[in-house]
Amino acid sequence: MWVGVNDLVRYDPDSNTYIRYFHDPEVLNSPSGNSITGEIVEDSTGRLWFADSFKGLTSFDPMTQTFNHYRHDPANPNSIGSNRLFTLYQDRGGIIWAASYDNGLSKFDPHSLTFGHYKHDPNDPNSLSSHFYGIFAEDQNGQLWVAGNGLSKIDRSSGIVSDYQHDPDNPASL
Repeated sequence: MWVGVNDLVRYDPDSNTYIRYFHDPEVLNSPSGNSITGEIVEDSTGRLWFADSFKGLTSFDPMTQTFNHYRHDPANPNSIGSNRLFTLYQDRGGIIWAASYDNGLSKFDPHSLTFGHYKHDPNDPNSLSSHFYGIFAEDQNGQLWVAGNGLSKIDRSSGIVSDYQHDPDNPASL
């Protein structure tokens, strides 16, 4: 069993033992930080993915004991959208979605190692309704729903975002 309690911890219930993986600035092959937050996601290859509140996205291969770090680079629009991550979600297609505190969503394809981004743009009605999201759900049609400061539906095949907001003048709204 894997748990994120600031550090990455593996618990073996058979032997009642723990292995703790913690950030060591002197060692490249360690977690990127000691602020693991949200879900730990295991992909189809057995790699673990976890978010850090301040240091971006990290993957860990338990077989090889290696860590890979994905951090925001303002000069690279293809990097993750923020280092301030809140939680992760893996959709049915294996895409890793990272919700940030301050810059919307990043989607990461672990096969092509590429990022895509969904952000709030007040001038674009087809953008996310806010910068902060923390709850994910996928419906039977493969649409991704994200909730935070509003509710947004992302059509994964087209990339189109639909937003749903509370309207105080409409009792049928959120």
